[in-house]
Amino acid sequence: MNKKIFTIAAVFCGVFAVSFAVIFIRFITAPPLAIAFFRLFFTTLILTPFFVFGGKKDIKHYKKYYLLSGFFLAFHFYFWITSLNYTSISSSVILVSLHPVFIVTFNYLILKEKIIKSVFAGIFLSILGVIIISVGEKTIEQNIFQNTLLGDSLALLGAVMMAGYLLIGRRLRQNVSTINYTFRVYGSASIMLLLLSLFTRTPLYPYPWQDFYLFLLLALVPTLMGHSIFNWALKRIPASLVSIIILGEPVGASFLAWLILNEQPSVFYYFGGLFILMGLFITLNKANLFSC
Repeated sequence: MNKKIFTIAAVFCGVFAVSFAVIFIRFITAPPLAIAFFRLFFTTLILTPFFVFGGKKDIKHYKKYYLLSGFFLAFHFYFWITSLNYTSISSSVILVSLHPVFIVTFNYLILKEKIIKSVFAGIFLSILGVIIISVGEKTIEQNIFQNTLLGDSLALLGAVMMAGYLLIGRRLRQNVSTINYTFRVYGSASIMLLLLSLFTRTPLYPYPWQDFYLFLLLALVPTLMGHSIFNWALKRIPASLVSIIILGEPVGASFLAWLILNEQPSVFYYFGGLFILMGLFITLNKANLFSC
């Protein structure tokens, strides 16, 4: 099988895994900071034996980059999860999904990479699809949120953090193994969130045992089976392509909400999903990912 096709298939599986995050978070009673901390803390614990027996060889010149990537990941989770308390899921999803725009912009301004028109068109169509799904959900939801500007701003900051996290991962993954990168980044991110929880006096206990069960599921499914696959793929394809594929998350989340929560998707879901798929096809086709 063509290695690029295999990588893309793996990333799509990761997107499906990440789509479970909103479902799990919906049932957790703990505050956002605690959710973000335990999600990464449990992930780090699970990776520890793999790191002990298979890592520890390539840290010398990358300490500051591990910390910076961990910082971006920690605040991506914190900003995005917190935004769900102040704005609708649809608004949060659309704004946190804007990370491809920031990645392409950063690549152009910092790395002086040219913006390929077809890639830009693919990004535009995919984001348009996210907007269609989100607007449709918002017309159906009758929830009224206070401080929606704060929630939308936090979700947008989450997108910026995600862009930084993917760009650094793309650079480091050329020289370090997946287990080294993920263990150190997840570990540093969890430490940062622990310090932030202590500073803000956010309690990390007691919570119902169901919360800790869901924390573990967040670690196993959307983080290990989602983010870790993205990190694995960053060595093989550009961060911008990984970021664009992640735009499929709203489609996956809506499907899971219908399957698990019996939330029937609206007609906007199908129209938006079509635009997202067209955008993905255009972008991936330009990257020659369908050629053998």
